[in-house]
Amino acid sequence: MYLVFTTNYFPWLTIIVVFPIAAGSLIFFFPQRGNKVTRGYTIYICVLELLLMTYAFCYHFQLDDPLIQLAEDYNWINFFFFIMWELELIPVYLLLSMWGGKKRLYSATKFILYTAAGSVFLLIGVLGIGLYGSNEPTLNLETLANQSYPVALEIIFYIGFFYCFCCQIGLLVLHFFFLAGTSYDRIRLGYLDEMGGLAIPIPKIFTIFSILSMASLALPGMSGFVAELIVFFGIITSQKYFFNVKNTNYFCNGNWNDINSYLFIIYVTANVLWVQAIKSPKLLFF
Repeated sequence: MYLVFTTNYFPWLTIIVVFPIAAGSLIFFFPQRGNKVTRGYTIYICVLELLLMTYAFCYHFQLDDPLIQLAEDYNWINFFFFIMWELELIPVYLLLSMWGGKKRLYSATKFILYTAAGSVFLLIGVLGIGLYGSNEPTLNLETLANQSYPVALEIIFYIGFFYCFCCQIGLLVLHFFFLAGTSYDRIRLGYLDEMGGLAIPIPKIFTIFSILSMASLALPGMSGFVAELIVFFGIITSQKYFFNVKNTNYFCNGNWNDINSYLFIIYVTANVLWVQAIKSPKLLFF
């Protein structure tokens, strides 16, 4: 259970998120007067959004408070998260059906069907775990971890969750029509050395792709490195587990597993950054 600090229960985060969406929706009702009106209105909304964020985080966020701040807790928020996760399939379907290849309607329909099927299995599994054997339905992870289930029911839940996660992460078996990437579909080349480099013909896209790739690898200076740095500091400063060979649980505790995971991440990162020049010049693009 998390300790949450709220600011007089005023929904600052909701206002910060909903305000630009609601204000941007009003652009559709503007008369056709050119781009100047729309551009000025957009700048005005962005300035107001910046002022709201500055006020919320400067006057209501306490730097010396270790609790989670400016948080909003509602009973329906978990279900709303699931609904919004599924609604994101609508723009994906439109992109595939309107700007796809020759079989774009077939691919878009197939994508929606098996992704929706995976979401149904996820919903059934979560509701089954939360409702089984309890007078008070709950989705608390600690409570559910201590709950006992029949073996047959556990197998059914496992199969449902496995299929759902395979759909969400894009497992190879379920994503046959996503094998050919955009670059391969355009130039029909599968090797990086045959492409001649993407930085020269499309330098802007190459720059954005490189920055996002480094951020996903959690390299220093990128957004993902903040969370990684906190975990590193937590492991290093731990006097109970870090390199404490006297502890009998040293080789099987979570920190040792974290160390192995981060060593593997460093190894994979090094291979991704230098594999073209050192390891394999014939690396397949996809």
